[in-house]
Amino acid sequence: MISSTLVRKRRANLSCAKAMVKDFVGIKIGDVNATAAPHSLMNTEVRGSGSGLILEVKDRTFKAGERVEVSFTSPNFKGISGFQGTMSIGNKQLTIDKIEPGSLHVSDHNFGRRWENEGLITMSWNTNRSLDLEDKDVLFTLVFTAQSSGSLSEVLRVSSQKTLAESYEGKGELGNLSIRFVSQNGQEITTKSALYQNYPNPFDNRTVIGINLAEQCRGTFKVTDITGRTIKRSKRNGLKDIMKCGSIAGR
Repeated sequence: MISSTLVRKRRANLSCAKAMVKDFVGIKIGDVNATAAPHSLMNTEVRGSGSGLILEVKDRTFKAGERVEVSFTSPNFKGISGFQGTMSIGNKQLTIDKIEPGSLHVSDHNFGRRWENEGLITMSWNTNRSLDLEDKDVLFTLVFTAQSSGSLSEVLRVSSQKTLAESYEGKGELGNLSIRFVSQNGQEITTKSALYQNYPNPFDNRTVIGINLAEQCRGTFKVTDITGRTIKRSKRNGLKDIMKCGSIAGR
């Protein structure tokens, strides 16, 4: 048996960005008679604010019907033994055709397409030893067909919507996973800040809410319920690319 509280709104007031408000449903689980089956990731450790592994992509525009090859590199692939996460490919703006290995021996088995009709693919890779790669080494390439016009920096995102976004160093130390975009001459491109659905959901005493920041800043993170009552408020420094706020508990 479970009891639940619905958390309806999250708000981020950031000094370096416009306030972001997004509605979502987060279910707080309370096992009142020891019969509830917990989510497998319910006790996952919440990482610190370190940047973790960064996937880097050269930005480009595309038009409907075009073949779009996206090569992933990393400026800090040092001592990495694995990573996983959820990649957004837009509102059906891109459809994946092919997965090509690079320095990482990946295949279709490393990418899940169960939620592709929602514009999401999951990814997971690991090895039994840590790898050091150069920033120009292509990790892997995804080949898409564009269904509508857009740009990679507007469409591609990494989050924890289906599979928790994290990287592993050494013997399993946890880090974050994020994506950034550069121009064809190597200049970093600033993307829009974004808020993501909490994960896992339902949750027990802890859930993770991802915030993708366009630039580093200090701000206030606020969660309210459907009545407007503040459930969680915290002030913190947010790193560019991604910040995760955890330990959000309902009552």
